[in-house]
Amino acid sequence: MSYWGRRAAGLLIRSPYGRYLLLLRSAYVYDPGVWGLPGGRVEDNEDPQDAAVRETEEEIGVQSLRVYTKPISIWHAPDANFEYHTFLALSLSGEFVPVLNWENDGYVWTTENEILSGRIEGRWVHPGVVRSVRALKNPA
Repeated sequence: MSYWGRRAAGLLIRSPYGRYLLLLRSAYVYDPGVWGLPGGRVEDNEDPQDAAVRETEEEIGVQSLRVYTKPISIWHAPDANFEYHTFLALSLSGEFVPVLNWENDGYVWTTENEILSGRIEGRWVHPGVVRSVRALKNPA
């Protein structure tokens, strides 16, 4: 995990219609070919929420979002050398068309039930996305 750092963060973006934006990860990133969230490495001395917003802007372009300050979840790797912070963001622009960079090959606006099923359009949903949606449904 040293290449990716010890911390990463991303945004679970929800539209005003209750659907979520997922990105199809390209062959050039970790976990290619699965549906995931925009996000990435938290730089040294960077707040995880700031990193999630920065990484999201890099991956889908600048969007009008309202980002909640409390993470939906913080996942800790079993070896305790990595953690991932997921924040909820509401799209103020409806279900926009993201401007994708090289990290993603496609996108979909999808429902909670489709995410929880674990597969969308024949491809796996990253388990971290499923975990985050479950945490949103059942806050601790």
